Parts: sequence; structure tokens; C-alpha cells
Amino acid sequence: MNKETELIIRPYEGVGPVKLGMTREEVRKAVGSRVETFYKTTDSTLPTDAFDSIGMHVYYKTPDSCNYIEFGRPAVPTFQNTTLLGRPYKDVRDFFLAVDPKVEFHGDGTGFFSRRFGIGIFAPCADDAPKDPVEGVSVFEPGYYDCD
Repeated sequence: MNKETELIIRPYEGVGPVKLGMTREEVRKAVGSRVETFYKTTDSTLPTDAFDSIGMHVYYKTPDSCNYIEFGRPAVPTFQNTTLLGRPYKDVRDFFLAVDPKVEFHGDGTGFFSRRFGIGIFAPCADDAPKDPVEGVSVFEPGYYDCD
């Protein structure tokens, strides 16, 4: 996979060549790019795979299956023929509200997620600067946010 690979989001399935539920080995083979690992938080039990050259981080749950995929630049994930990263937050928010009026906004004003589509949107100053670009897009498995 390279920067130009199409990253079409398939709700609750995956994005591009990566499918939710894949093992770490399967993800690495599908992506085929240099990978580094890190622990996202001090509470993380499994390391995250960082494919920084393509702007993708892949998270795993025990025993080692993909449950969350996160994108930043230079990735270009799309959903329903709409590019999400780099667009003004307000435009992406309005697009999602049209297709899922039940999106849930983060309490800290940094974006929202859609349980209907298994997609999250991050913009550090979303509420204060809605014209600023979306900086992160995530794809998650069913039930990922059920413990919130």
C-alpha cells in the first residue's frame, strides 16, 4: 500500500486493504509499509502499529485483532465519495449530520463519532474554529464506544 492507495471506508468492515478483525500479521501484510509500534497510553495493553509514511495507526484488542484504525495526513480516507481529512470541520460535520442525525459529539469540543457508520472525526478546535480542517478520521468496530 502507498500514499496513493484508495482508502475507501466501508462501515464496520474496514478501510482500503485493512479489515477490522484482522490479526496484526494480516494488517502488516495488507499494508506492506514500514511499521513502528508504540503504546498509545500508559494503560494500553497492546502496542499500536504506526504506518506513518501513509498516515495510518492501527489499534488492536486481545488477542491481537484490529478494532480501530486512525488516519492523519498524508492519508486520504473517503466515505460516500467524500474526502474527510483536510476539509473544513464544519463541512464534514454538516455532511455527517445529513446522513446520520444521531452523531455523538465529544464533550471536549474536538469532534464527533457516528455509531451508525463506525466513523469518528477529530479536529482539535472543532467547536471554537469550525472552519479549521479535520485532522483525524477513525474507523472502529461495532461496540467500540459502548463502554463510554
